[in-house]
Amino acid sequence: MRKSIKAVSALACAVAVAAATLIPATTAKAEIPTVMETLTDEAHTSYAAIDPMSLADGEVYYTIGGGFTKVQWGPLAVDNMLTKTDYAGVYSATFTVPAFEDTDESRSKNEFKLCIVDNMIFGDGWDHSLIAGTTLYQDNMSRFRIPVDKETEVTVYWDTTTGAVVIKDADGNSIDYMISFVGYDNELNWMTVADMSKSSWSDYASDKAAKAQGAGCTAIPDLASLNAALEAKLSSTPAPTPETTAAASTATTAAAGTATTAAANTATTAKNASTKTGDAAPVAMVVTLCAAAAVVAVAAKKKEV
Repeated sequence: MRKSIKAVSALACAVAVAAATLIPATTAKAEIPTVMETLTDEAHTSYAAIDPMSLADGEVYYTIGGGFTKVQWGPLAVDNMLTKTDYAGVYSATFTVPAFEDTDESRSKNEFKLCIVDNMIFGDGWDHSLIAGTTLYQDNMSRFRIPVDKETEVTVYWDTTTGAVVIKDADGNSIDYMISFVGYDNELNWMTVADMSKSSWSDYASDKAAKAQGAGCTAIPDLASLNAALEAKLSSTPAPTPETTAAASTATTAAAGTATTAAANTATTAKNASTKTGDAAPVAMVVTLCAAAAVVAVAAKKKEV
């Protein structure tokens, strides 16, 4: 009996020591996608680029490339990634745009394009560039232009669920912009958002209109209405997202456990007084299991007597 008691006690302590070593490690979630080798933009500056071929199916990043972006005309640049806002489907980024000058050398400094980057991208990333709405094209068919009369800090908002694009200044005021709906880089036809929304296919070169229709754009998007809806969304209180709901739940759980944590801290302090190194939780586990084994041993001994 004494041998079995010793065996039980030894086994309990061994299990406790083993369990104490199984403390789970935490893994940090990557904040940026996998990047490929450094590329060079039009201004000959190096940058880290998203590697489309490393992305999983359904993994999507939203980017902006233009004359004023961190990397000029670099849709694959990590630095040009848009940030998710508190509004479902809405992404944004803030830039400083120069005063618009209507010259061949300066116009593009105030222009940009929006792109979706996924594992279907090939080449330099312009495969999925936006014209307006949600139709994506395999060609650089459009541009947005911000014709401000002085250097201005702007935030570009893109509702990826509707294709709306709203631009605001640092004070939250909306900024009017121009758009070349079906113009290509070498045949740009600039319109206001209102004019584009009221236009028809006959207002565009027939081959460009055919290209857009062939890509699945069955109707010219009413960007004015889409933008109005986005404006209303941005002025409302964001609806809770799964992420914020989970965070709130975690905070509630933590608050509810404050009293329990305080009691546990008191016990831990006492154990730390006798154990100057190591983790208090594994030590407490060892102490508890070994004590339980001792109780079993004493009870068995009494029974034997």
